[in-house]
Amino acid sequence: QQILTKMKGTMKAIIRYAENKPSECKEVPIPELKPEHCLVKVQASVINPSDDYYYHGDIDLGEQGEYFCCGFEGAGEVVEIGEGVPPEFQGAKAAIHKFLHPSPHAFGCWCEYALIHYKSMVLLDKDIKIEEAAGIYVNPLTALGMTMKMEADGIKACVHTAAASALGKQFLQLCLKKNIEMICVVRRDEQIKILKDLGAKHVLNQNDDDFSDKLGKLCEQLNATYCWDAVSGELCGTILNSMPAGSTVYNYGMLSEDNVCNVSPFALQWKNKKLIGYLMNQAPFFHDPEKMKETLKYVADGLKNDPTFKVIVHKKVALTDHLEAVHKQEYQKTATQGKTIFTPNQVIYLFVRMIDLP
Repeated sequence: QQILTKMKGTMKAIIRYAENKPSECKEVPIPELKPEHCLVKVQASVINPSDDYYYHGDIDLGEQGEYFCCGFEGAGEVVEIGEGVPPEFQGAKAAIHKFLHPSPHAFGCWCEYALIHYKSMVLLDKDIKIEEAAGIYVNPLTALGMTMKMEADGIKACVHTAAASALGKQFLQLCLKKNIEMICVVRRDEQIKILKDLGAKHVLNQNDDDFSDKLGKLCEQLNATYCWDAVSGELCGTILNSMPAGSTVYNYGMLSEDNVCNVSPFALQWKNKKLIGYLMNQAPFFHDPEKMKETLKYVADGLKNDPTFKVIVHKKVALTDHLEAVHKQEYQKTATQGKTIFTPNQVIYLFVRMIDLP
């Protein structure tokens, strides 16, 4: 198996240090190619809330060495393949995830060149746009996992907070396909029309004075006993208190940046309600390599003719603009409109084109 080049030199990357200094964009060595890994020229990488937690130091790095390259997922072109990588990866267009297949060598994805284990990659059809495939892991796999759990548990209706987010829209589309009723919870009135245009029947504004009453009545009417909560804070407790006896709230996010609160002990003790944490890695396919492969193929193939999993881009930014791009309040304001993505190599490409002009 021939490796065409051995890239040397440095590249830009958004780095967080082990001693919890603020993250910064700096020049670092291009990762050294390792067996079973690919060096990928990153062309697009999304910003997810889970990235935010690492970027701002909300989650401990563990044993990551001197520094850690932020960004969990993206897409780009394979420029080098290591020993043991199937030859079809050379030069291919691919979606990438840093940790899907555990590797101590993985580096990326908020950088110009990411080092990724080939089992953490999905090869893409040449007709698929890179930007549309830059987020086919975290949101789609989370939404699919939640949908599959409800199917397995016989759940026919649920509540979902932050329902106008990118993940929320994907989750709604999946539930519509599976005939699972969803009570969508949003924070602004303009988001109600957006979701109803996508097919939602029940959309409530969490800031309305009668929100709890409306939610309680709808949950009883639809027998909605599962809630998927991405917000945390007081809203999580308010929803749990409003749901029928025996209900469960699965908390999988903390967009409010607050601890879960306002939970009634009476609801837990006497009404048998539960509050449980949920992460993508609890999905039934996550620890089965064959099922994971099938699931990722389903997502990637869907990009050709189904808009459910396509990344809708609101804004493109350079790595050097990370302070603005990963500012929590700013990107949450525009989350309904689409994703902010890093385009690590696009700026370089445009510069080269400019200096070639006569």
